This record gives sequence, structure tokens and C-alpha cells, in this order.
Amino acid sequence: MNQPNLITISSFSLIPYLVVAWGYREMTEGDANTFWIALSVLLGVRLFFSVTETLGNVLYWRLYGRKLAVGNAVAYLRASEYPPRQYAHDNFGNYLARIQDDPQYPAALRRSAVEIEHMLAMIEQLRISVGARAHSTFEAALDVYAPSSQASHRL
Repeated sequence: MNQPNLITISSFSLIPYLVVAWGYREMTEGDANTFWIALSVLLGVRLFFSVTETLGNVLYWRLYGRKLAVGNAVAYLRASEYPPRQYAHDNFGNYLARIQDDPQYPAALRRSAVEIEHMLAMIEQLRISVGARAHSTFEAALDVYAPSSQASHRL
């Protein structure tokens, strides 16, 4: 699948700023310098709000969001009756793979494991930071739901 590159996306998002800066220059009957100042101010304000929103999202995640997400993931694992972790060294990906590949588990549980894996892959496509958060959430949920200390330490 072809994904648009960053330059293309940036070009389209820059168009409104160029139009507003040009409009401001026309309204004030300014020169090229007025256009560049207006564009710089618009981009500076946009940068300020981007940084503010990013810091707010990080703070929310650290103080509240991660705990809520891990709690929801643990609740899902419990409700779906996922088995205990088999090996202490397994991460969440290995844990899901073992469930998917083991015919002793019900078909619904194996499908659920596949769905979680597909969901995590889709989330990774959104943004790497969002994908990393999702993986971290499920790793932490597995540690709560099926602690490695209760699993076999065999390799």
C-alpha cells in the first residue's frame, strides 16, 4: 500500500497558512516582508499549540491514561478467560502466538488472540508512539494478569 510521504502531507497542510498570510498581506496592503512575517507568526503559533497539546497528552498518559488502559486490558483478558502465561520469558507477542498455535484452546480464544494482534498492528500504522503505548499497555496488562513469577522458568 502506498502511503503519502511527509513532504506531500506537509505541503497540503501548509496551504491554508500560505493563503491566510497572503490574505493578511493583501488586507494590510503590505509587501513581501509582511507576508513572511504573517506566515512566521502563524507557524510559530501552530508550533506553540502543537507543543502544548503534545505535552498535555504525555502528562495525561503518564498520570491517568496508562493506568486506565492497563486496567481495561486486564479486564479484557479476564473476561475472555485467557490462560496463564506459560513461560516466564514470554512477552505479549509470544504469549498470543502460543495461544494462536495451540489447538487445546477454544477456537474463540484463538480468534481473540489473532484479533488483538491485528489490532496492535493497525494501531502501529497510526503512529509509532501510539503503537508503542499500545504494546506497553498489553505488556503491563499481561504482567498483572499472568505474572512471569507464576510461570515456568524453563526455556
